[in-house]
Amino acid sequence: MLDLDLETILTWLIPDAADCAQAASQIRLNHPNLTDEQRARRAVKDARKWAVSIGGVTGLAASPLTMLPAAVADAAGMLKLEGKLAGTIAAL
Repeated sequence: MLDLDLETILTWLIPDAADCAQAASQIRLNHPNLTDEQRARRAVKDARKWAVSIGGVTGLAASPLTMLPAAVADAAGMLKLEGKLAGTIAAL
């Protein structure tokens, strides 16, 4: 059985500042002619694609027996994605 405490969960959910700065740098390199606002919108657009993927995968796994674990996995994935997005936009 998994031994997950609150600290482990929060460590996984809260994005690392260096990872967010790296993602922001990558967006700047890939889109040098965009303003920071346009880059932030690009980050949101990319995150949306990941969100659809996460929802699709967890939705495929949903059945009456796996519905609750799939919902928890979906929520965790979305929280991690949104945290990274917020950190990336802050780093832009």
